[in-house]
Amino acid sequence: MKKIIFLILITSVVSVFSSYSCAQEPLDSFIVKYSGSALVCDSMLIYSKPGKFKIVECLNEDYAYREKITFLLGQELIVITEDERSKTATSITLEQPHNEIKNGIEFLNLSNCKEYTELVGSEPVIGYLCKIYESPEGNKIWVYNDTYVLKAVDVLRNRETVAFEFVPNALINDKIFEVPSETEIRYIKGK
Repeated sequence: MKKIIFLILITSVVSVFSSYSCAQEPLDSFIVKYSGSALVCDSMLIYSKPGKFKIVECLNEDYAYREKITFLLGQELIVITEDERSKTATSITLEQPHNEIKNGIEFLNLSNCKEYTELVGSEPVIGYLCKIYESPEGNKIWVYNDTYVLKAVDVLRNRETVAFEFVPNALINDKIFEVPSETEIRYIKGK
């Protein structure tokens, strides 16, 4: 579970799970909002369409608000970090498409959670009937439609992350994926 959550948070997004042995189908557009103790932020909002995504991470810490927005637009990964004192933006152009991000956020896909091999039941999460898979360590994920991880529990670290809003097959306006025009971006050559 920690891998899933940290993958979402890591701005390089490059070193994630290897693929499961089953064939991957492209993910449809979706919107999901997460909260939970496994996140390093208070909440996370994800917009995903094939070829692009936007992740908004919000953190209220010591009465100070911080926000990190990560965009993937084709081969360009842009990370904007902002708080009351500063705003920074960095862009990395990926030289090759990475399997993890070629269709939006594929690392949310069950096929990338190879350690969760045992199907142990099913139950609804925010109204969506999910299959529950367990790892040998006892960690669990709740997966809707054999694709979307809507809940994850790390029993060893006593952490949980759960979606509190989910819209599969979402109609997402492309304006959501536009980087604000006033953003000054520092460009870095990617791998």
